[in-house]
Amino acid sequence: MEIYFCSVIKTKEMKTITFIAAVILTIGTTFSSFAENIKDNNNSEAPVANAMITGKVVDQATGEALAGVAIKLNEDDVVVYTYFEGNFTIENPAAGQVDITADFISYESKHLKEISVKSQKNTIRVELKPVLNK
Repeated sequence: MEIYFCSVIKTKEMKTITFIAAVILTIGTTFSSFAENIKDNNNSEAPVANAMITGKVVDQATGEALAGVAIKLNEDDVVVYTYFEGNFTIENPAAGQVDITADFISYESKHLKEISVKSQKNTIRVELKPVLNK
């Protein structure tokens, strides 16, 4: 009798454990789905498929291309640097309006506000003004 009684208890315990595990799994899945929906709803502007912002940074006075300029996409904290010819590319920015900051040593920072990202390729020209030594 004892063996049969113990096996009945173990069966009931296993059913209880299985039930609790199923409830925990269901709750975890529900909260995970809920969190995904909140995340998706917070992104009001989705990226345009394969969108990019390209541009060239030059000296305002001479028109000379500037290499190594930091170009920051303010909304996403993305930073890229210009190549030797002063060109840069920011891939997959959010659609809509974005703000960009260009920083380079010995030049004034330039803030470009509300750059439109509506198509796959958006091109801008940035002219930086040299800082004058007094």
